[in-house]
Amino acid sequence: MNFNIRPGNPRDQGFVCSRLLNGSRNGHFHIDVDNKQKMPTFRAQVGRALQSTQTNPHSVRSIYIAESAAQRIGIAIVDFIDPYGFNREIHAMSILPEYQGRGYGGALLDQLLEKLQICGIYVRCGAASETMYQMLLHRCFRYLRTTEGGYRVVKRETLDPRDLMTAQPEYHGVLIEKWLQQEQAPPFSAG
Repeated sequence: MNFNIRPGNPRDQGFVCSRLLNGSRNGHFHIDVDNKQKMPTFRAQVGRALQSTQTNPHSVRSIYIAESAAQRIGIAIVDFIDPYGFNREIHAMSILPEYQGRGYGGALLDQLLEKLQICGIYVRCGAASETMYQMLLHRCFRYLRTTEGGYRVVKRETLDPRDLMTAQPEYHGVLIEKWLQQEQAPPFSAG
């Protein structure tokens, strides 16, 4: 399988918007674009997130593009959910219909998990996302709860803090070294 993921850039805006709108229409995730007046704001938000991803791949919201044979086939959006970046949420993941059922969704998820190996990762799965939910459970995510809106929340725990130095030392080395020297409790909950 010729497959890779890369950080998104502003040229991906139309593709990302179409995947998000399609996923929302099919009940996989919720996007608040219920009328045409909200569409310019939605497109601008996606554009800002892509620009931020391009300049800083560790930004608060990162958008990744999945490609096969230099063709865009999917997206993943990952958000920081704590100020330290130790916990993230896979906000959305989408593969073009013609590539579904062929292992590309699993490959995208595996590459994301490799990039985020030092983070606790949360995912909210809509009722229509049974395939995604099952993929997550098979990758050491555990069920936490179901929201009032019907989303199943799952989480994969972070690595032990002492393992963080070997996971991505070029990015986290200084921050983790300071954190490990502190006498206080960690800035996130492990459970």
